[in-house]
Amino acid sequence: MGADQYYKRGMTRQTMLAAAKTPADKKKLADAVTDDYNKAVQIRSKFPEVYRQIGLMYLDNNPK
Repeated sequence: MGADQYYKRGMTRQTMLAAAKTPADKKKLADAVTDDYNKAVQIRSKFPEVYRQIGLMYLDNNPK
């Protein structure tokens, strides 16, 4: 898979993460999203959209 495909899969899983009900499901999906985004930036290091999504995911899951 290419960087764009990992990014798109991560985006899909991130949408699923928002709808997850149990903490175990949220943890599993968050790990999968992070893995997809990490793979995307390993392939293409200059991928600002991925870094933005990682930041938004962090903010969504770690409110002040």
